[in-house]
Amino acid sequence: MRRARRITRALGLLLAAGALLVGAVAIAQASGHHRRHHISAQAHRRDVHRDRVDLNRDRSDRSGDAADRRNDAVNPPSAAEERQEAADDANEAADEQNEAADDQNEAAEEGTQQAARQDENEAEQENELANEDRQEAGDDQNEAQQEQGDGHDGGSGGGD
Repeated sequence: MRRARRITRALGLLLAAGALLVGAVAIAQASGHHRRHHISAQAHRRDVHRDRVDLNRDRSDRSGDAADRRNDAVNPPSAAEERQEAADDANEAADEQNEAADDQNEAAEEGTQQAARQDENEAEQENELANEDRQEAGDDQNEAQQEQGDGHDGGSGGGD
């Protein structure tokens, strides 16, 4: 009868340890999830600001282009002016391409940093869980040794 109670008690302890482990993992995952949203929110704010600046720049470029077209209608441009305008357009296109490449690089770098932080956090959590498991295993072993000692004392185990 005592043996059945010991086994029941040990199974209960293992079940409780498992429940704590599941709870700790759920909390760790939830806390990591919030950090990702925080980083994404920062990136979103930065992108919104950049979009506003680009929109304002585009508006001023369009109004300047409209003024240039009106002037060209009244006074047709010379060949040199046409070449200069073509060079300016090419430079503007190159600038836009460089900006797009910078955005891609920034997004890739942010993703890499975020993944590295997430990997570090997961490794720390796994180490903590492993340490807790080792501690629980040691506690279980100590408890088992104490129970074995109680069983050989002639039945002074506390009324089981």
